[in-house]
Amino acid sequence: MYCVHCGNDVNENDKFCYYCGKKVIKNGRQPRRCWTAFAKVSYIIGIVSLCTWFIPFFNLGLYGILFSILGASSIEPRALFHCNKGRIMSIIGAALSSFFTTLTIVSVIVLIIVKYI
Repeated sequence: MYCVHCGNDVNENDKFCYYCGKKVIKNGRQPRRCWTAFAKVSYIIGIVSLCTWFIPFFNLGLYGILFSILGASSIEPRALFHCNKGRIMSIIGAALSSFFTTLTIVSVIVLIIVKYI
């Protein structure tokens, strides 16, 4: 059984959650494992997008943002940590990648114009 407030495991006989101190609600919803997976994928994609921002047209940050939005539906504290960190890294990676891609396109256009003028 899980605490509906913090997502940690609690015993069925407990009246209060050991972790957050709130009253245990019987038959409360359990954490959805698929949302937890989305949060972890967001974290991994965030790291990869920060490491590959300098590769033009390879913007993984947008996917990381999408997975972090889906992962935010989890109620597990660790999943929310991964989700928030993944979203931050994905946003930074997406911004850097977009900037570098734009810079690459502008540089190519300028080189073409300079060459033919």
